[in-house]
Amino acid sequence: METFLDIIQIVVPAALVFFTAYYLLKSFLRAEAERRKRTYKIGNQKIVTPLKLQAFERLTLLLERISLQSLVVRTQRSGMTSRNLQMELIKTIRSEFEHNLVQQIYISNKTWEAIKTAKEETTKAINIAATRINENAESMELVNMIFEIISRLEKTPTEVALQILKEEARNVIN
Repeated sequence: METFLDIIQIVVPAALVFFTAYYLLKSFLRAEAERRKRTYKIGNQKIVTPLKLQAFERLTLLLERISLQSLVVRTQRSGMTSRNLQMELIKTIRSEFEHNLVQQIYISNKTWEAIKTAKEETTKAINIAATRINENAESMELVNMIFEIISRLEKTPTEVALQILKEEARNVIN
């Protein structure tokens, strides 16, 4: 019995020391890992944040360039038929969009979907306008029909996407 008490007198303090050391070491290592993660994240943000802001700028420019008002003014030339203008507008939208595809890695899925929707809805508006007039008509007839269609909208598809993009950009900046 005396040997048993001697063993307990040795084991209990040793176990207490072991568990205390284990807990302290575990807490220290967890705090150190958290500190390293924060340091890495801060360093990463110094690199990624400027890239994200550049992506927001480029995507803003994309949306401005594919807005129907801007697109028509840049693309329409005298002597074009409505069919030629339709094809040129759609080609320009695709080209602008494809040129900025890589920017999607810097923005949220929701924002990218809004940009894709803006592209698709803008193309759809052009195609709808084109079906309402003769394809050999002067391009100005298509322009007028496009403007008539977008005048009925509360917000154009590019305005909706631009609003979502700006909102996300504000979240990154703040």
